[in-house]
Amino acid sequence: MDGCRGLAALIVLFTHFFPLFYPAVLWGREYVHSANELDYLIGQILPIPSAYSGVALFFIITGFGTYTAMDSARLDIRKYLLLRYFKLLALTLLGALPVVMLLQCNLVFVADIANSVKSPWFTNWPSPDLNIRQALLHTPLAALKEYNVVLWTMPYFFYGTLLAFVLTRIFSRCWRINLCITLAAMLIFINIEQYYYIPFVAGVYLAYCHKYHTVIFASAARQKKIIFLAALYLGSYPTGVVGSEGIFLPHNVERAYIPYNTAGAILAAVLVLMPGWLQQLMESRLFQWLGRYSMGIYLVHFPLVISLMAFLYKQLPENQPYPVRIAIILVIYIICAIGASIPVQLAGNYLFRLLGMVYSYIFSPQRG
Repeated sequence: MDGCRGLAALIVLFTHFFPLFYPAVLWGREYVHSANELDYLIGQILPIPSAYSGVALFFIITGFGTYTAMDSARLDIRKYLLLRYFKLLALTLLGALPVVMLLQCNLVFVADIANSVKSPWFTNWPSPDLNIRQALLHTPLAALKEYNVVLWTMPYFFYGTLLAFVLTRIFSRCWRINLCITLAAMLIFINIEQYYYIPFVAGVYLAYCHKYHTVIFASAARQKKIIFLAALYLGSYPTGVVGSEGIFLPHNVERAYIPYNTAGAILAAVLVLMPGWLQQLMESRLFQWLGRYSMGIYLVHFPLVISLMAFLYKQLPENQPYPVRIAIILVIYIICAIGASIPVQLAGNYLFRLLGMVYSYIFSPQRG
């Protein structure tokens, strides 16, 4: 599933770029940049994976990886969860501190271009109430989400890991019992409206099936085209406005995209686990490399959008066609996000090793 991390990172990378420069794709025709409303229609007609599909895929991979790690070895759960917490805290800081420094140096330019690009996303950003010191003293994992839009997921990564551990421990070798446990857990989270934990549950069950019942994926491969089309449709359900002109069913339900995108991400994970072209693509050098630096891409792309990309937009001549300017910015954005992810990922890996050494020193038997 390493290559799948790269896919998830790319989905989030692209879907956090277009709401700034092409907001009509997400928020409707009142924000169009083209006379024929093409940018709005693209969001309604083309199956473009949504940002939450990428996030749900990350959640599924976390559940999958937790089951695989805990099923293959007897782990010290105290050490595993404590290190997991501090790893996520380190990632939170790595995602927030660049934005803090950009704000302190007056290098955030999205407010300057918000009216020009017609994006409501950054009209009132950043909030004047941002206080990193006060935030860290209260809820460290959840506190810094105002600085970087992806950081809202950090508490879910932690509690989702804990959930995956519990499911791994109560799973048996009987697929029917495990399927009942999985469905019951999903229904519980639906009932209490905690939808973000459903992908973790799905990830654990997929990992179990992949280890003990691979024949399921081989059998499902006969319907690969249908599963692919369903995954693409469900995973592309818009997080914003859904018009009657498009291919998606309109709704009046808040956050209706969550069950659609979750189902799409689960089907995408099933496809990756099947023998075939998508599995081969995820095992390619490109996606394996992207998977290795996926968390760096995940953390660094937002600081780039609010600073360098917004600055470039201000510098490009206004007499250039709008699509040309955005295409130039998009190419630079991709290069910078992938390039900047490398030092961020390396810094994260160094912090993780350091935390492991500190833990081993504090809880070593000799000190006990």
